[in-house]
Amino acid sequence: MATLTFPDVTVIRDGDFLDNFNLKFVRVLAKKKNSLVLEASMKNDDSIRKAIKKIPYLDHKGRHRGLEDSTEELTIMHNVQHPHLMKMDWVVTCDSFLAIYMPLCSQGSLDGLRQSLQRDQVERVFVQTACALRYLHDQRCVHGDVKPDNIFLDASDNAILGDFGCSRILPDGKNTVSRWKGTLGYLGPECFLGCKFDPFLMDAYALGATLWSLVFRLRPEDLDLLDVVRNSSMPEMYRKVLKGLLRRDPQMRLSVPDLLEFLSTSEKLRGIMEGDRPLMCTGHLPMLNDHPLMSGGHCGDVSGVDNESRVKPGANIR
Repeated sequence: MATLTFPDVTVIRDGDFLDNFNLKFVRVLAKKKNSLVLEASMKNDDSIRKAIKKIPYLDHKGRHRGLEDSTEELTIMHNVQHPHLMKMDWVVTCDSFLAIYMPLCSQGSLDGLRQSLQRDQVERVFVQTACALRYLHDQRCVHGDVKPDNIFLDASDNAILGDFGCSRILPDGKNTVSRWKGTLGYLGPECFLGCKFDPFLMDAYALGATLWSLVFRLRPEDLDLLDVVRNSSMPEMYRKVLKGLLRRDPQMRLSVPDLLEFLSTSEKLRGIMEGDRPLMCTGHLPMLNDHPLMSGGHCGDVSGVDNESRVKPGANIR
C-alpha cells in the first residue's frame, strides 16, 4: 500500500440503493451501534450474494456524520491486497447513508461459530488473522477492533478480517496514540491509563484475547484472561503464545511480527507466514491438538477465575 487512493463513490439520488445494482434484500446479518449489515443477492442469479454495510449519516447519538468520517475505513478496504482482509467491491452514498458492498462470507463471523469451531478451524483462523494483521501493520494501519465478531469465515474455512470502522492509518514516525475505540474485553490495560500507547501492540492484545475467546469458548468480559490461562491445563507452547500476547505491560508484550516469527519454528506453518497467502497446508499450531478443550474435553474449572518507540519482545516467550 505504498500509495493510498480513495475509491470512486457512486452517488444515488433517486431509487433504491439495491435496485440500482440489480440486487434484492435477503436478510439482516448484523446490527451495530452505527451500522447495519445486510445480505443481498443478484436478482437474476440468486447464487451471487453480497454483504452490504449501511452507515447512517446520523449516528446512534443523533450526531451528523459525513463521507469524510469513513475516509480511513474506505481507503483501507480499497487498497488492501491480502487474502485474509475484507476488500470492498464498490461504495455508494445516498441521501441518508453510506453503503459499502463486499463479498459475503457464507459462514458468518467467528462470534456466531465460537461454540462449534473444530480445532483445525481455530488454528487456521488464528494464524490467518495474525498474517492479516502483520500486513496491515506493515502498511502503517491498525485495525482497532480485532475480535471474533469482526473475523469472518468463508466457504473454504478461511478467515477474513473485516469491519475497519475503528481503523487508523498512521503517518511515518507516529507510533503512539491517545484515543482508542475497540471493544471491552479486547482492550489492553494501557488503554485506561490516560497516557499515549502503541496501537500496534493494542491490536496484538486484541488478537490474544480473540484466541483466548476461541480456545475457552467464552467472551472475555470481566475476566482476568491471564489468570484463566495460568489456572488451566494446556500445552506449554499455547500457554506461551497467550501469555505473550496478553501481557499487561505493553513493553513486554509480543508484537504480531514477533508472534509469527515464533510460530514459524513450526515447518508446517511456515508457508502461510512467508507468503501471506491462503492456507495451503494442513498442519496445526504446535501442540494444539493436545489441548483438552480442542479434543472435546475441558480446560479445567474457570468459573471462579473468571512509550514512544516500537518494541520487539520476542524473547519473552522463551
